[in-house]
Amino acid sequence: MDSCDSVDTPMEDRLKLDEDPLGILVDQTHFCSMVGSLMYLTASRPDFIFPVCMCARYQASPTKKHLEALKRDTRRSTSGSAHFLEDKLVSWSSKKQKSTAISTTEAEYIAMSRCCTQILWMRSQLSDYGFAFNKIPLWVWDLNGEGNFCVKDARDLLDEVFLPKENVVTRWIKSIPIKINVFAWKLHLDRIPTRINLDRRGVQVPSILCPVCNDAHEDTSHLFFSCVVATDIARLICRWWNLTWIPVGSYSDWLAWFNSIRLGSKIKGVLEGVFYVTWWSLWNFRNQLLFANQNPRKDVLFDEVVTRSFSWSLARSKNMFSWDSWLQHPYLIAL
Repeated sequence: MDSCDSVDTPMEDRLKLDEDPLGILVDQTHFCSMVGSLMYLTASRPDFIFPVCMCARYQASPTKKHLEALKRDTRRSTSGSAHFLEDKLVSWSSKKQKSTAISTTEAEYIAMSRCCTQILWMRSQLSDYGFAFNKIPLWVWDLNGEGNFCVKDARDLLDEVFLPKENVVTRWIKSIPIKINVFAWKLHLDRIPTRINLDRRGVQVPSILCPVCNDAHEDTSHLFFSCVVATDIARLICRWWNLTWIPVGSYSDWLAWFNSIRLGSKIKGVLEGVFYVTWWSLWNFRNQLLFANQNPRKDVLFDEVVTRSFSWSLARSKNMFSWDSWLQHPYLIAL
């Protein structure tokens, strides 16, 4: 990445990605790894959400075109500043930062640090010529009580102030990929860019109604738990796993219901992974409905959940189990 030029936006303006069937194929594992890494950043870099989700659609068969679009997301931020002496512009700077910031706050902090460094240097030079500027505000680093700069102190401050505080331990399911776990974690924290969440951030959206049913506002509780498509799939999963289905209206309601289920810990983890895959599939269905050239099919959503959860669970299990046993009695599989 050292030889790359800096860019202004995470994705090229008016870029239209497609499957690119005639394009040059690239390493799928490397591409999926890059997508997974960027998924972590979307919780604190909301400007990455749209381009990362766009590129993530083509993980099955990525081409050089998709890789170039994804590399644009991984580029480092550019710090820019202008310095005035009264009303006269005396210096300016626009440089690419030496590291990729994990949040917009960190990127702004790095830019502010460079700006302060330049101001202090200007003050030192002017003092040598007999000009005193005592009204310039100075930043004193005193997070550790020693007045010394320390990257660890800055990171601890960012984590303490900006990361969400949760009393619930992070739930991590080993039977599904990392990206699905990250998505479920973001859903739990209500960090999914639904229309309601975008509207709260001041992002203009054509409507705040759910694009799947058009019957209610699109927030995480409705889209993943109350929407008619979500409830239909939940019913089918409960029938498949021989469970009693109970309507839930939010993640907390679902978690309370899930904790009441009596299954072995390992197989219960697989069931939880099935619900995580369901939420991820619902989000993909919603995005395809909004952005794809052709409308996706509702009738195959449950089949996709069953197939994906089978493939991922089998690949991560120490014991082999058949497709028939997965379909007929998944709760009896020996893991």
